[in-house]
Amino acid sequence: MDRKAVVVGGGVAGITAALMLRQQGYQVTLIERAEELGGLLRSVYPFGSDYAFDFGTHLGRETGIDELDSLLYDGLDAPRLPSTLAGSFHGRLFEGNAFLSDQGLPERQRRAGLEALINRRGGSVYEDLSDQLVRQFGEVYAEQLFEPIIEKHFGCSAKELAPEAHRLFGLARLVAGNAEQTKKLKQTPQHDEVLAYHSHLDLISSQRSLYPAVGGMGTWIDHLHRRLIEAGVTVRTNCSIERFDRSRRSIIGVHTDQGAYEVDHLVWCAPLFALAKGLGLPLPEGGPPRRLTTTLQHLLVDADYQTDLYYLHCYEPSMKTFRVTLYDNFSSTLRGKRRLTVEHLLTPSDFAQLDEDAHARETDYELVEMGIIPSSASVTDRHLAVYPNGFPIPTPDFVGANEQLLETARTATDNVTLLGKNIGKIWFMNEVLVDAYRQISAL
Repeated sequence: MDRKAVVVGGGVAGITAALMLRQQGYQVTLIERAEELGGLLRSVYPFGSDYAFDFGTHLGRETGIDELDSLLYDGLDAPRLPSTLAGSFHGRLFEGNAFLSDQGLPERQRRAGLEALINRRGGSVYEDLSDQLVRQFGEVYAEQLFEPIIEKHFGCSAKELAPEAHRLFGLARLVAGNAEQTKKLKQTPQHDEVLAYHSHLDLISSQRSLYPAVGGMGTWIDHLHRRLIEAGVTVRTNCSIERFDRSRRSIIGVHTDQGAYEVDHLVWCAPLFALAKGLGLPLPEGGPPRRLTTTLQHLLVDADYQTDLYYLHCYEPSMKTFRVTLYDNFSSTLRGKRRLTVEHLLTPSDFAQLDEDAHARETDYELVEMGIIPSSASVTDRHLAVYPNGFPIPTPDFVGANEQLLETARTATDNVTLLGKNIGKIWFMNEVLVDAYRQISAL
């Protein structure tokens, strides 16, 4: 008799798991609450079919696992990019890579910062994020660079956040000093873990980025959806789970508003809170975590970009911009206008006071100030999209509650695999894909 698997969550982790389980001989049903698969890897066309926009910066990237890369990308018309040109802005535009650079600081502070980093206390156990930043980067960089950026992105101080929260926004390393100093310092592990090279050219990687030749990242999701159907996976979108059937520690059935499904193995790629609630497990006090609201402004401008970057992080505390995607540096359109997506992160209270006209003016001003477009450029088309369930705010309570939920779910079940960003340990797409591959391969 065929084994039956249900996968809950139609993002890339769920899609990968469903395809792999089907290869292993399972009858597979993939359940997604939204109208379409892919989550934030969809694309939109607010100004017609010539101009695709993504939900922020998303590039495919080879994982280095041939079987997984074949599963994900075979048959997709997506040219490999020669390199990934990413940058950052903090006082000035840094085009070496996407890490935070100290080059926007006065020279005296840069020297003091590097000296403090070299002589920092170090450690592996931290009271909170503020303590971690000081121990890893030294007091000067922690106070002058990191803490104002943390306040900007999360809307709270580093002392209110759990250790490792800064990794959510690519702040695990710092570009400091000069290139030769960095190369020497990175020869020791304690400095290598916190310092970044000054140029992407110093990073040797056989894994290349890729992007669909037509449309946006949603083209990749459509391709994977077709592969699911061709493989015989049953895909249910707009589908909500109502309850589970259990036998001792096993989940043996999933009831949805579109029918019931028998289960030999369940793969969960959705928020843990929903799984625990559905199983009647003890829930942490306080409910689900607080989340930031993300706004995306999709823009068409009538002038060329002033940089070759694919995307950049804005770490400047005095600016509201979080990240900018410059599509036409890696995916040419058929028309003369240039596409940009500008992301902002807002606390719920900030979003409640949002003035859309002021938001737009501020965005246009910052694009010029960062050197992305010339002052003579005009935004000809603008579309504002709002996503209230953005990044979680990783307070100690949130991290502790998530770890409790994770342990409770694993202890209470013996036929459930937990995947994706919702388990709270991994954030980036390739980490999610590799984790899914390894866990499903081990079944």
